[in-house]
Amino acid sequence: MKDITIKTVYGIDYYYYEETELIDGKPTVVRKKRLGAVEDLAAKIKVPAMLSRKEELFSEEFEFGAVALMYDLAKKLNLVDIIDRHATNVRTGPSVGSYMVAVAIYLAVAPSSSGDPQEWFEKTCLPLMTGIGGFRFSLQNFWAKASKIDRDTLRATLLGRVPVDSIWSIDEDILSRVKDIYDIDVSNVICCPTNSFAYVGGRDDGKLTAPGGHMPQEKKPHVETFYIEVSTDYCIPITHNGDPGATNYAEELALHVDSRQRYCKPIVGKTNTVLLVLDRENFCGDDDIRVLVSGNALKNIPAAEKDIYHYLGLLRKSQAESLWAVPKGEYVPLIGDRFTGLSAYRMEVEFFGQRLTGLIFNDPGLKERQIEEIKINVEKAKAKLQDLEEALTRRAKGGDAEGTEPTVESVGECVENILKDEYVKDILKCDIFEKNKNVLLKYSTSEQSLELISRDILGKTALYTNRHDYSNEEIVAAYLTARHVGQEFARMADTKRLKPRQKFRWTDKRIKLHIFTCVLAYRLRALLIKDLATQGIDIGIDQLISEMSEVKAVETVYGGKERPEVVATLTGGSELAQRLVELYRLREKYLGHTL
Repeated sequence: MKDITIKTVYGIDYYYYEETELIDGKPTVVRKKRLGAVEDLAAKIKVPAMLSRKEELFSEEFEFGAVALMYDLAKKLNLVDIIDRHATNVRTGPSVGSYMVAVAIYLAVAPSSSGDPQEWFEKTCLPLMTGIGGFRFSLQNFWAKASKIDRDTLRATLLGRVPVDSIWSIDEDILSRVKDIYDIDVSNVICCPTNSFAYVGGRDDGKLTAPGGHMPQEKKPHVETFYIEVSTDYCIPITHNGDPGATNYAEELALHVDSRQRYCKPIVGKTNTVLLVLDRENFCGDDDIRVLVSGNALKNIPAAEKDIYHYLGLLRKSQAESLWAVPKGEYVPLIGDRFTGLSAYRMEVEFFGQRLTGLIFNDPGLKERQIEEIKINVEKAKAKLQDLEEALTRRAKGGDAEGTEPTVESVGECVENILKDEYVKDILKCDIFEKNKNVLLKYSTSEQSLELISRDILGKTALYTNRHDYSNEEIVAAYLTARHVGQEFARMADTKRLKPRQKFRWTDKRIKLHIFTCVLAYRLRALLIKDLATQGIDIGIDQLISEMSEVKAVETVYGGKERPEVVATLTGGSELAQRLVELYRLREKYLGHTL
């Protein structure tokens, strides 16, 4: 039902345009638009004309193409019903599944957005598609809805009736639905740990401390590692696991492997191999790597099943000097469209007492990006050194005697902090000295050092693995897949995006729900690319969203107060965007009152 009403706010009469729908048998306002004060509108147009059915009252533009495409995929997967089956019943308002899918679409379509989710939501067609009124969509309501997912549901699994977190059950049902629709190879999966999640808090026996949920200011940020397993084709999430409460990387890995044995195997069925790909940022230190390489992280796994677990990680230059010393001229080009311009060299390396396959590959594109980043960091450091040099010179001349008397040690610490970025210390040479009891600084730029770094180090990535049977291309592909997953979650899993209200803090349950929602968003992005590939369309997800976002829905309201009429049209877009609108019938499904 559509209506124009007059409401008084602080003594001023305003016109409101409202759309109401029956949700759970009760009329609910799903869209509300304030048209303006009665007097202001009367000054702009004559009231009698406004009441004419032919008069245009207002026109508004909404995001349509990208959100409609994501929402269509979510409906195809039946995500709302799957989530609602595992959630506590909600008597009024949109369901838990509706809220979580709406937030997942927000993360999938705008993964780098730093704005308010409610403001973004109101500017899209999602309020009409989901039944969630834009003015009702907020992070407070999201967490209120999400908390209704029961964490201790008892489900029958292949292991018998055991207490299972409902998130595992939801993942199981979603994966079952995905496998019914798409042909996904789960015989080889890549397990990617990521530590994108960080929050303030301390722990006591695996649970967050501080009564009342208040955030103690003295606590340091805690980094939460979680694991996501993806298919080798299109990086489609198979399952994921986060274990709040682990105190170090080795413990987190052991918890994941243990959880996977109990819960993941029934989800993925018989999995031949799991390749755990590790990045340098996920290491707490060499002790964690030693635990992995020695096999202690898998000590609770039956001996017959340990062979399915393999690992791949990064080698620092100091850990494999012989591999890094190989000239680039001896590298062999990698084969395949994905590896254009890449070349690699392979040899056996000894790492923590184990004989492993070592591979170093060169990426000219990575080298260019690294050089650009180094130059930017060098210029920033030079500006800071210039300021420091001038400040010390002024003080030596008696022009600035305030503050603590500088010493060689204190200036050295300041310089060390300025040169902290990678390779900057090798390029900028600093000389700190005393003259006439004054501390002075001189610095210079070594172009030769940059050339040597560019020739011998930049563009190279060294890897180790116990998958000796993997080809060079398979090793590099696994690493690139994990890096892609990490970059995706670095954008989506930012805690500022779905932050609870300020007076509350992150809890174990909220962390799991946050990660689950991010995985759900990533699954939509990956499946959409696979779905398009089956249609013969090869395109990256960011380019796809960019082109589809150009397709807007324009709604124009005509008529008078009693029976306003809404006419919806679509703006143009690229040739691909228009093709997808027709291919998925988005106009017919989600755009009412079409001309």
